[in-house]
Amino acid sequence: MISFATLGVLRFVLRFCWEMIAMIRWQRIQSVLDSLCYNFGEFEVDHFVLHLEHLRGRSIVRVSYDFDPSLTGLWIPAETADYIFYTRFTHPIHQVHIMLHEIAHMVLGHPCKRIDQIVPPSLLNTFKLSDKFLGRRSDDAETDFDEQEAEAFVYLIQRRIVAAKRFSQLTQGQSSIEGLNRFTDSLGLMKQSEP
Repeated sequence: MISFATLGVLRFVLRFCWEMIAMIRWQRIQSVLDSLCYNFGEFEVDHFVLHLEHLRGRSIVRVSYDFDPSLTGLWIPAETADYIFYTRFTHPIHQVHIMLHEIAHMVLGHPCKRIDQIVPPSLLNTFKLSDKFLGRRSDDAETDFDEQEAEAFVYLIQRRIVAAKRFSQLTQGQSSIEGLNRFTDSLGLMKQSEP
């Protein structure tokens, strides 16, 4: 029989191991972001994508699409280009977040699944995709380590953008959502002049 003291030690060891794994993953994400050598003082989505295209030597094509509510973003690494699909049925603030999230999967080297396992048949037919394509869909964030890493990557980008006083590039200007306007205005970031 295991004593309460032993259970306490096991719980401590497991928590310590979990925290060490999280710290190592966090450091890896920061290292990948640093390796991009991007000046976030110049951040605009288009500029950032051009920088990544130059680094990776391939095009990144962004496409807004009428996804059903269960799918918000998708990355498809095709033969000569990367395709990032994002839902057209959300606010521009969320669209920027989705694009950065899919870029995170790309630069973090996350594995993909067969495209026919993650998108509806209508999308396969619309873009004439065969099942040989691989893709990455953004869901299961609570249980999927790759999704958690992608969200951490976006968080780190957003912190750098805010520190560089480029917050409006994340929000695409004032929000049409009155409650969100009050929030972003309260941060004092929208009123700052940008270079």
